[in-house]
Amino acid sequence: MPDTIYLNGNSYDETSFQGQAYADSDTGFLPALTDIVAHCQGIFRGSSTSTLTVGNGAKSLTVSLNRPIYVNSWVRVEARANAAIAMEGPATAYNPDTGALTITVDPSDVSGAGTLSDWVILTMGRRGKDGNAGTLATNSVAGVAALATQAEVDARNNTGKIVTPATLAEGTGLKGVDIASASTLTLPATGDYFHVTGTTGVGAISTRAAGRVVALRFAGAVTITHNATSMILPGATNITTKADDVLTFVSEGSGNWRCVTGAQAASQAEADARASTAKALTPAVVAGGTGLKGTDIASASTLTLPTVGDFFHVTGTTGIGALSARTAGRVVTLRFVGSLVLTSSGNLILGGGNITTTADAVAVFVSEGGGVWRLSSYRLGSPVYVPGLALLSRQVISSAVAQVDETSVFTNSFCDHFRVVFSLVQSQASSVKLRWGSGSFETTGYYWTLNTNGGGVSSGTNAGDVVIGGGGSLNAAVHGEIVIERPQTSISRTLRWDASWQVISTSGVDRAVGAAARSSGTLDRIRLFPDAGNFSSGVLSVYGVRNA
Repeated sequence: MPDTIYLNGNSYDETSFQGQAYADSDTGFLPALTDIVAHCQGIFRGSSTSTLTVGNGAKSLTVSLNRPIYVNSWVRVEARANAAIAMEGPATAYNPDTGALTITVDPSDVSGAGTLSDWVILTMGRRGKDGNAGTLATNSVAGVAALATQAEVDARNNTGKIVTPATLAEGTGLKGVDIASASTLTLPATGDYFHVTGTTGVGAISTRAAGRVVALRFAGAVTITHNATSMILPGATNITTKADDVLTFVSEGSGNWRCVTGAQAASQAEADARASTAKALTPAVVAGGTGLKGTDIASASTLTLPTVGDFFHVTGTTGIGALSARTAGRVVTLRFVGSLVLTSSGNLILGGGNITTTADAVAVFVSEGGGVWRLSSYRLGSPVYVPGLALLSRQVISSAVAQVDETSVFTNSFCDHFRVVFSLVQSQASSVKLRWGSGSFETTGYYWTLNTNGGGVSSGTNAGDVVIGGGGSLNAAVHGEIVIERPQTSISRTLRWDASWQVISTSGVDRAVGAAARSSGTLDRIRLFPDAGNFSSGVLSVYGVRNA
C-alpha cells in the first residue's frame, strides 16, 4: 500500500501523481504544491496561550507542537493584538511533543509592556542592531557631494553631482531682468523669460547651450533681422514687433537661434484678409469687425466707415452713393437718423431703385470687396402716416430663403387696409402660398378661391394655407399685389380678415386672381413661401392705408 503524507490538512500518496491523476485540480500536483508552500510557511509560525509578563529574563511557555525550534534558534514572542508588544531571544529548551519552550530575553530585545495570554510565535533570524545616526554639521552640501557647474547642468551629462538653486535658476521657468534692445541681445545669466525694452533692431542673441529656450516680450516696435544661420525666422523674413508681442527662440548652439513660436499681433488689414496663421488677434483688432457699435458717421456721397465697429448711426441728410471699402464678406448695419436718399449703383447694389430712408430706418449691407456693397435687408423706422398709402416696410432678398415673413408693421392701429407688393424669383417651379396670423402663423381655417388665366379654378376649405399662384418655370419671377383688409370696423382686430390678389409669372404659365378669408385675432404677421424650393432673390414691400 502506498505511503500517505499529509500536507496542510490534505492527504497524498504516489497514486496522486500517476497518469491523469497528476492533473487533477483537487488531488493532483498543483494542489499538492500549494499545500507544500503553505506547510513550509506554517512550520515557522505558531501560537501560545500561556500567560506571560513582558520583560527580560527566562520566559517559559507552551507553543505549537513539532515546530522547527532548536537550542539557540531565535524566537520572537509577539502579542497577537499588537505586534509592537514583543520579546525576542534564543531558545534554551523545546519539547516538540509537548510544545514546552524556554527562551532567554535580553533587555534590548523587549518592546512594549503588559501581561498577555494570546501570542504569535515566530521562528526567525535575529534582527541586526541599529547603526549610529549620521550627522551633518550645517545645511550646506559643501563637503558632502560635488556641485555641478552651469555648463554641466546645460550638458545634462553628469550623474554624480548635485544641482543647486543657483545653477537651476538659469534655465527653468524664471523671469529674468529686463533687457534693452541692441544689435546683439545679451541674455542675463538668470532666467529664460525677458522683457525687451527700446526700439533698437536685433540681429543676434548671445550664446546659450544648444536646446535652451528663451521667450522674449517686446515693449514696442523692434525689427528682428533674419539670418539663415544665426537668426532663423519663420518664412525667412524679418519681423517687426508690436507692443506685447511675445516670440520664443530655441538655441542651436554657438550663438545660433531659431524662432519657433510667437504671439505677434495681427494688424486690422491682416485680420480682414485672413491671410496670416502666425499672428494673434488683439482686442483692438477684433473690435474692428465683430459686434461693436462704432462712432456716429456724418452722411456723405461716399460714406467713410470707421475702423472700429460694424454698427453705425448715420447723421445728416446728404445722399449716399457709395461706402468705403472693406474686405469681402464683412457686414455693416446702418441706422439712419433722418431722411436721405440711397442711390442704387454698381457700387451700392440695392436690388431695385433708390431708397429714401426715414428716421430710425435700418439697412444691412454685405461687402463684395473692391468697394462694392450689396443691400441685404432694409427696415423702415417709425413710419409717418398720411392720407392714402404709406410705405411701411421693404425687404430686399439677396440670398436663398425658405419664406419671406413680415412681422413688424401690421399691429399699428392706424391701418385696417394693407397692400403687399412683391417680386420674387423661385428656385423651383412650384405654387406660391400665403399665411397670416396673430401671435403665430395660422395653419388651418383658410377659405380661398383661385382663378388662372387658362380658365382653371381651384379652392380650399378650412385649408392650412392659401395658394395665390406661381407654378412657373425654374428661376421664374412671380410678381403680384395682395390686399389684406378687415371688412368690419372695430377698435381691435378680432374679426375676419380678407385677402385678394393678382399674381403674374414671368414664364407666362400662370396669371391668377383670387380671394381668401380667415377669422383671426389681431393681425400681426404675413408669410409668403413656395410650395417647393426657395426664393433666391426679390423684393417685398408693405403699404398701409390710414383709417378715415
